[in-house]
Amino acid sequence: MKKFRKLRIPAFFLLLFVLYWKAPDYVGENTATRIDLTKAIVFDHSFQIDNYVKNTGDWSQRDGHYYTNKAPGSSLLLVPFYYAFVAVEKARGLDPLEHELDLANIRRTDLFVTALPSVLLCFLFLGYLLSKVSLRGPPGAPGTAANSNDAWVVLFTYAVATIAFPYSTMLWGHQTAAAFLFSSFICLRKNKYGLGGLLAATAVLTEYSTFLGVTGLGFYILFADGASGPALKARMGALVKFVAGAVPILVIFVAYHKICFGGWFALPLNVHFLNPALVVPDDSEKLLGVLGVPSFEALYGILVSTERGLFYLSPVLLIAFTGFYRWFRVREERGEALLAAWIVFSGVWFNMSFKGWHGGWCVGPRYLVPILPFLVASLIWVKPGKVFYILLAVSALNMLAIVSVDMQPPRMTNTLTEKIYADLLTRKHLWPKFTFLTMIAGLLFALVRLGEPQKEF
Repeated sequence: MKKFRKLRIPAFFLLLFVLYWKAPDYVGENTATRIDLTKAIVFDHSFQIDNYVKNTGDWSQRDGHYYTNKAPGSSLLLVPFYYAFVAVEKARGLDPLEHELDLANIRRTDLFVTALPSVLLCFLFLGYLLSKVSLRGPPGAPGTAANSNDAWVVLFTYAVATIAFPYSTMLWGHQTAAAFLFSSFICLRKNKYGLGGLLAATAVLTEYSTFLGVTGLGFYILFADGASGPALKARMGALVKFVAGAVPILVIFVAYHKICFGGWFALPLNVHFLNPALVVPDDSEKLLGVLGVPSFEALYGILVSTERGLFYLSPVLLIAFTGFYRWFRVREERGEALLAAWIVFSGVWFNMSFKGWHGGWCVGPRYLVPILPFLVASLIWVKPGKVFYILLAVSALNMLAIVSVDMQPPRMTNTLTEKIYADLLTRKHLWPKFTFLTMIAGLLFALVRLGEPQKEF
């Protein structure tokens, strides 16, 4: 057994990459608009997607030209990989825009921009969790004895049993932004402030909503340990390094938006640019054309509804409330607990204020994907027991079924019963895919259990 444990880390992350790689990669309008910008850069040396806009309705328009209505980060990251594949294909006399080859290029390049960053995020996440298990068990908190294997259980929960799984397989930007945001946080913990700033800014370039989480990183630098006096002065210097690291990406950010939409911070989702079919009457009254008064209907929808609810699709995340409670009880951990709580709160606040809070045809509250590592991290403060594993099994089964059936289901009252499990039970051609993905997930869980024996409470 000891020999197998030495191979645990490479085996786990290789299998995780296979899981994300082999999961169906749906190319819908959200993916199309992102790759359209990449194509425009590679083929036309332009940000205008005029030649490809027929592929999607997710566009914005200015001065008669079309642009993607998404944050440009994932599209820009795709460029070197897409360019390399196109160059090889042209050298072989192939047409990279031929339908089948075009789809193949999208899926190949997506591995580098979504699946691989997701796996690297999970690797960093495991290291972070392992650093916490020895700190568990504050006075008066029974059932939290340290066990390094618990970190693996929490990692499996994040990677397979939450909507991080389906969004690790699609070019939608959310999971890539999560990887940059969490990586920035890890850099700050290691006092690499310049790199942390660079990664944080890239998260915003990839997903606008992460700006709120990045502000939390700034306050974390200043106040994580309650510093004052000379210590606070040193932290101000660290904050300057953090901001300086963000400058190169900020230059790209303002240049792109100035060129495309005429203003340094003019966003494509503004009512003045957005596809009229996506505009509703009161959009002009919203901040930036997209943010309005927080809606409790949206809050219900994204957290507990049977249509989109995060806790409905992944009930194991309900344990996060206990996790945060125990996390806050550890005095030396309160800075990070506050940061995680702020990032989670800010993500929820953005989603319940966003005009399209439901996310359209998608699975779960997709705008919450970037905050998931910080939410799931709280689970390390709870010793896994029978209830945990039951909820984990249900959550993982839900995600495997969703990925096997449809990661872009239409809006309906109950996504799981009306669409996902209904299709899985009646459409036999889905079973080989579901079986294969479940086998990979089972192997991953077997690797999780290779660690120390656990005592349940």
